[in-house]
Amino acid sequence: MRFAMTIAGSDSGAGAGMQQDLKTFTALGVYCATVITSITAQNTFEVTAIYDLPAKMVEAQIEAVLADFNITYGKTGMLSNGDIVRSVASKAREHGLKLVVDPVMVSKSGAILLRQEAVEALRNDLLSAAFMTTPNVPEAEILSGINIKGVEDMEEAAMRIGDLGPDHVVVKGGHLQGAQVTDVFYDGKAIKRFSYQRIITKNTHGGGDTLSAAITAYLSRGYDPLRAYSFARRFMQRAIERGLSIGKGYGPANPAYRWLKRPFPPNHHKIRRGFDEEGRASLAKFFTSRLPLFVWGELAKTLQRHQRSPCPYLIVLKVSSSAEFFGDRIFESVF
Repeated sequence: MRFAMTIAGSDSGAGAGMQQDLKTFTALGVYCATVITSITAQNTFEVTAIYDLPAKMVEAQIEAVLADFNITYGKTGMLSNGDIVRSVASKAREHGLKLVVDPVMVSKSGAILLRQEAVEALRNDLLSAAFMTTPNVPEAEILSGINIKGVEDMEEAAMRIGDLGPDHVVVKGGHLQGAQVTDVFYDGKAIKRFSYQRIITKNTHGGGDTLSAAITAYLSRGYDPLRAYSFARRFMQRAIERGLSIGKGYGPANPAYRWLKRPFPPNHHKIRRGFDEEGRASLAKFFTSRLPLFVWGELAKTLQRHQRSPCPYLIVLKVSSSAEFFGDRIFESVF
């Protein structure tokens, strides 16, 4: 089993922070230990309260986890204040923990998640201990000290941030305008650009957490840094494409998109009681709109053989399991 660690704040709305990290690590098959830095009272549209844990408690959590699990890679999210930032940096150096630092500064709803005095601690203490950092454009402007207007500025910012100590820098370009989003990857020697189709949606809450957690998961699975970023970025793209339209504000990206998807049809309660005529029609209508014909054909045969099954959902699960062999796209359309 692969292990990793997240050092981050708790989001009571579960759309970002530690909760989003856990969903991402689980989806990618990595056991994730947790170190809580702050507790926030928040939902999809506001943060109403923040309580920082004492830095000593953060250190104690790190020590307890590393005393029991073989963890090489960890990630950071919300660190909130300078004492916590310095404590995390100190423990990372002490234990040789390779950190993917997501320099979280402001929430999607606009709340300040990193105090001003902590920014200097992040630049001077934590980044020098980081294996990789993943700032967005506003964060990269603060860390690099330059105004970013385009991709060339992102590249300059990445090199300046690299001078602060991290082995690898990813500057995310989602805040810039354009039909495509371009990220910059810098490994201390060369710069590579990666472009993706912009997804028009407001359901991006926790997108940065998803990316940094996914990078850490892939690193823990043995991927090299460039490949880990590339796979993680595609994973985040899918998570945003399948984001959840919930709450009154910014819905979250959905790292559990393989399982947490569209609701079952309106008459699913009737299907549970057996395949009566209305239930069969409802199920057929639901799946025919989502499955290729050859998969639907197999499902229809199965339904015909088991019309009186007391556990009809087992049939659906059997079909979805076999559909996985036809590729990720079909597998995802089943759930």
